[in-house]
Amino acid sequence: MMGGIRMRLRAPRGRRERMAAALVALAVVTMLVQAATALWRAIVRGWPFAVAVAVAVLLAAAWWQVRQVRRVRLRRAQAALVAVLRLPLDRIDSLGDAEFEFALRDLLIRDGWSAEQVAGR
Repeated sequence: MMGGIRMRLRAPRGRRERMAAALVALAVVTMLVQAATALWRAIVRGWPFAVAVAVAVLLAAAWWQVRQVRRVRLRRAQAALVAVLRLPLDRIDSLGDAEFEFALRDLLIRDGWSAEQVAGR
């Protein structure tokens, strides 16, 4: 929190405040029990829907995980290809403009920089 006033609950003082706090706590507990009961009844009545939602969530999570694994493998493969890149000075001197830009991009990526070839006009 940046520079704001931090609000804190204070403990109830006196008999009236303690009774009011207990009443509020009882109301909150009652509402939570009722919400849990209603949720349970909805699940029991509509269990096919709940199962369908759970399966959809699991499939989405599996799909996301597969995509992440593929991205990591692709990055590693690209890094492995670029890691073997070596350019002696005489080869760099003989490159054309576009080739030089590609080579420079590949060298930067090999060394851990984020770079892309933009081919100026």
